[in-house]
Amino acid sequence: MKEFNRTQPDGSRFPALAVVLSAGLLGASMANTASAQQQPSLMDPTVARSEDADVINLTAGLSVTRDSNVLRVADGTSMAPFGGSGKGDTYLRGTLGISFDRLISQQRLQMSAEVDGYKYNNYSEFDNVGYNAAINYDWVIGRPFFGRVGGRIYQYQPAIQDRGLQTSATDVERNEVERQTVYLNGGIRFTPSWSAIAGWDLDRRRNTSSLYQDADADYNTLEGGVRYAPGTGAEFDFVYRRTDGDYRFLQVNGPDLLPLLTGPRSSDFKQDALVLRLSYRPSEDSRLAGRIGYTKRNYDVDPSRDFSGITTGFDVEWAPSGAIKMLVSVARDIEPDESAITATYADARSIALRPTIQATGKIRLLPFYQYINRKYAGEGGITDRKDTFHAYGVGVNYEIRRNLTAVFDLRQERRNSNIEVLDFDATIVSLGIQARF
Repeated sequence: MKEFNRTQPDGSRFPALAVVLSAGLLGASMANTASAQQQPSLMDPTVARSEDADVINLTAGLSVTRDSNVLRVADGTSMAPFGGSGKGDTYLRGTLGISFDRLISQQRLQMSAEVDGYKYNNYSEFDNVGYNAAINYDWVIGRPFFGRVGGRIYQYQPAIQDRGLQTSATDVERNEVERQTVYLNGGIRFTPSWSAIAGWDLDRRRNTSSLYQDADADYNTLEGGVRYAPGTGAEFDFVYRRTDGDYRFLQVNGPDLLPLLTGPRSSDFKQDALVLRLSYRPSEDSRLAGRIGYTKRNYDVDPSRDFSGITTGFDVEWAPSGAIKMLVSVARDIEPDESAITATYADARSIALRPTIQATGKIRLLPFYQYINRKYAGEGGITDRKDTFHAYGVGVNYEIRRNLTAVFDLRQERRNSNIEVLDFDATIVSLGIQARF
């Protein structure tokens, strides 16, 4: 799952904005499969909407968090370069968001924006304000023509920032990631069940710290294929995707944090993928959504990094009873991850379990478990880095009144690496309140 500032379990966030991007980027009406640390979000275009639902929603939240290892560093690491004396810190987090969702005949317009601010007690240099804004327009022209256009801009400060551990600087600059994504896709039906589809998307990633500038990249993707929707609650897309990865700077260090043995090199690549995407909802309480395909990536320089193999990601959701819902996510991906910023990729295999338990009419429990295995093969460093990451905990939501909820979160994170300086443990406890208007 992807980490956005300080990781919060899904139940403590406002309802999901990342799906609007993933659905647009993938060109399919299906939920985004989780990878290792999920992005927060404000709106989901896959959710059916009634004409009389609220068009505009306002959200606000305030919480206090105690983090035992705010820097995600190993025991014995000196805190002096980061401007503090201990690993732990307490911080305040405030959020303010607005979303707009309107059906206009067969069209649907969605817009959202959220501001996310952090104030630290000890590490005041880490104070930051993130933002997250998106727009999505689902369009239909007559019966045969349909599509989606939209974009998203957001900025955040990842909790895990490994490269500062090896620098000799006495004042390590905290990195913030800025991303902009735009997408356009469309299709034409030539039978009631079959459509031809095509799309384009651009994903731009920028880092504010010079330590991470070799990870600045533009991913430009075109896709084309067919969609089969027999009208039984199932939908299948079979597409070919072509991605050009353009990195603005040469890679200097490997994921082992040391200079590359071969010297600086370009990370530009060409990637081809054949992908089957599917979405199936047999009932209101169950859903299967995901993708599986064959991906081949070739780098312009140093073919030892080339990748070819199966990539996949699936969400399976069902309700064993009226009070319990289960969500299981599995994935294998090679895309960069905000919690493991790298100039190329990590072969990451992950699983996440996220049940929702309605304990009483006012109390909802949100236990979770996440596991990721990352391998940085062919990276040109002294050591081929391998990490395992575990996160588990529980969130508790208590509905004080219809639009006001108290939130408690307890989370444990642990990373084990064959590079000892990258090991860490962290315990995060948060108490807050959320309001909807």
